[in-house]
Parts: sequence; structure tokens; C-alpha cells
Amino acid sequence: MSSSKLVISWDEFHLHTRQLASQLKSIENITGIVAVTRGGIIPTGIITSELNIRLIDTVCVSSYDKNNQQAEINLLKYPNHDGDGWLFIEDLVDSGNTIRFLKQHFPKAIFACVYAKPNGVCQTDYFVEKVKQDSWIQLPWEI
Repeated sequence: MSSSKLVISWDEFHLHTRQLASQLKSIENITGIVAVTRGGIIPTGIITSELNIRLIDTVCVSSYDKNNQQAEINLLKYPNHDGDGWLFIEDLVDSGNTIRFLKQHFPKAIFACVYAKPNGVCQTDYFVEKVKQDSWIQLPWEI
């Protein structure tokens, strides 16, 4: 089976991220948002604006090697809390390994992704667009 390439434009990404923000408005008592770097940085900016949240943190993980192959997950920088009241934002959940790893460190966090593939969709609490597992998603900042 061959993989397909899904090219996402800035307009599509912005629309999908705003749709995700609309879903997240129903969550009560959000302390702040944690951007999962690097993919979560841009959607976090949009979501914090949409939800009028000013408290932003990052969790820095490395899960791909220099050839964009999945590798061992390394926690490079992390917030000093267990995730209670915090919303973690990613651009994409693929295999679910990164979020599964983060849930071990932040068991009370809520996880949201703009895009979700079937193998990882069960790891995220919120998402907007489901994409095929074999799709390579090219986000606008990667073009």
C-alpha cells in the first residue's frame, strides 16, 4: 500500500485550529495551555487567542530523528505540574506514542490535536480532522 501526501494550506490549518478551539470552549477551569513542541506551537497561538488564555507553557519532546523517522522519545523540557487544569496542544497525533508518553508524566492533562490518525486517535481527548494512517501530512510551515 502506498502512502499519500496531504498538503495543508495556511487557510485550512487556521480554519481547522479554530474549529478545535470551538470544541475546547466547553472545557471548564482551564489553568493554561501547554504547547507540545514543536508542532503544537502554532496551533497553541491560535487557540490561546480564541479562548482568551494568557498562561502558556511548553513541553519539549523529541520523538523523530534527523531523517523524520520515529525514534525514542526524549523529554527535553517540562512544566512543573501534573497537568491538572492544563490543556496540551499538538498539531498531529500519529502513532499516539508521544501523547502516551506525556500522559505518564502529566496524568491529569487534557490533550487536543488538530489532526489525528487512526493509530493515535484514542490517545487524544479532542481533535478536528481524522486523516489516513498512511498519509504524510505537510503542514504549511514545512513547505
